[in-house]
Amino acid sequence: MTTFGVGELSAINALAGAYSEHIPVVHIVGCPSTVSQRNGMLLHHTLGNGDFNVFANMSSQISCNMAKLNNPAEIATQIDYALQQCYIQSRPVYIMLPTDMVEKKIEGARLKTPIDLEEAPNDPEKEDYVVDVVL
Repeated sequence: MTTFGVGELSAINALAGAYSEHIPVVHIVGCPSTVSQRNGMLLHHTLGNGDFNVFANMSSQISCNMAKLNNPAEIATQIDYALQQCYIQSRPVYIMLPTDMVEKKIEGARLKTPIDLEEAPNDPEKEDYVVDVVL
């Protein structure tokens, strides 16, 4: 877990290393509220240009999934998908958590369903071809 901006930048080298070495990491970033972002407010830890996606865009190059938790109706699905991709791809994921979403209530029904961590099966034709070529 890091703070928005400077915290992300401090962690980016480690996350790039984790990406290149296929090490799963869940990077949660505490960021300004959705209202502040929408209004392009001048805030501490920003570049002062109203663009709150600069650091997320940097992280997108070294993450297999980006979850920006801006809508309470989608948060549970976004988190489950990020965790699924982190596990299956064995790479870092980026979860951006705005301050005004921290105390929002979300639907809890998804907690009753385990996250599907099964990898998709290989295409039998392609698998047979590779076996023939290798052997």
